[in-house]
Amino acid sequence: CSLDAEVKLWSRDGTVLKILEGHSDRVWSVAFSPDGRTLASAGLDGTIVLWHRNGTRIGTLRGHTKPIYDLSFSKDGTIASAGEDTTVRLWQYENSLLKSFPEPGKPEEDTKEKQLLDAHINSNGQQLVLLASGDVLELWTMDGNLIGTFPEKLEPSNDESASFGPDGQIFASFNKQKQIKLWSIDGNLLQSLPTTSDTVINVTFSPDGQFLAVLLEDGNIDLWSLDNFSRRVIPTGDPAIRTASFSPDAKFLVSGNGNGRVTIWRLSDLQQKKSFHAGQQTIYQATFSPKGQTIATASGDNTVKLWTLDGMEIATLEGHSDRVWDVAFSPDGSIIASVSGDNTIRLWSVDNGMELQNIQEEIFLSRGEIEFAPSGEQLVTASYKTANLRDLDRDKLESLAETLKDSNALLESSCDWLKDYLRTNRNLPESDRSVCDEF
Repeated sequence: CSLDAEVKLWSRDGTVLKILEGHSDRVWSVAFSPDGRTLASAGLDGTIVLWHRNGTRIGTLRGHTKPIYDLSFSKDGTIASAGEDTTVRLWQYENSLLKSFPEPGKPEEDTKEKQLLDAHINSNGQQLVLLASGDVLELWTMDGNLIGTFPEKLEPSNDESASFGPDGQIFASFNKQKQIKLWSIDGNLLQSLPTTSDTVINVTFSPDGQFLAVLLEDGNIDLWSLDNFSRRVIPTGDPAIRTASFSPDAKFLVSGNGNGRVTIWRLSDLQQKKSFHAGQQTIYQATFSPKGQTIATASGDNTVKLWTLDGMEIATLEGHSDRVWDVAFSPDGSIIASVSGDNTIRLWSVDNGMELQNIQEEIFLSRGEIEFAPSGEQLVTASYKTANLRDLDRDKLESLAETLKDSNALLESSCDWLKDYLRTNRNLPESDRSVCDEF
């Protein structure tokens, strides 16, 4: 029992290794998971807080209405908790956090002025992080090693002041002199590119690394060829555009604006291919699937939606309770990952739209980004201050997706068999006749 709402990790010789702060009242019970990677704590505030063994707070489980006095893990990782509300609750929580940046336990004064701009996993598996330290740019590995500090003066309060290229070997930054600068990760300045606007909304590289799209505050999109550094301009006439990204073949660009409109642009003639409404709320991200045949949107209406290139809605993925900041396809296109202001990461099956996994991570209230590793086996997320790397159990996710698909097919078959009964049985309550409507 802790009287100060803290959890302390101790060495065998009695030295305090870490102090974990996350509860608002006394802590009554703690337990390690069977694999030793996760610590759970519970107490008078009625919550269960989950921690990675390195001290990173993973998430909070809420449900008890009164203090919790005991908790334990089963062999399969299920958490059992007993509370003053006279309930025993069982919780499933799968921890996959591998690394966190900055490292837990780093002095607050070292990180409080730093803002995380971008995180990336390159093709050889190296995890890279770009930080704004005051108005200076720093490049780190997620292991906590500083690679280099760049003589840049970044544009203040700009979330997209820097962005990695697809191979992680170069990155672009936007500075106070209203220039886009291209850097190699070993510190060499490759090129300076002028802009026509005081504010850059978004900077993104094409998948082949041949083009750079710079979304400006006035709605124009500067399209730079990185072969000869020539510029073309897409005059969208839409200052509400918030995001832009390339198709896999770099022949198209998709943009999303603050009014829910999605537009696909042909890069051959810089004209619209298609424009459609994806809702009434801000589109925070619009991205192509790996084969380029589907577009996923992340929206302020708390949903992820899938669209054909003709603007026909394929599916709406519902489950988030706050705006969805970002969405990404796995490299094989079978899974979608989304991150939301409700502090969750959700994984979805593209095949049937079913939710495969829900991961709590309390860092996304004001911003969130998500990206798959090229292997598809890892996921990196980023917020204003923190980048986290997670392992994905792809075999388990694919098995679950197949199970959900089979279950859905069984329900459809059963409803087809029952349709006459539901329509004609006079003794059936009217409310029951619609149970199979969605099938």
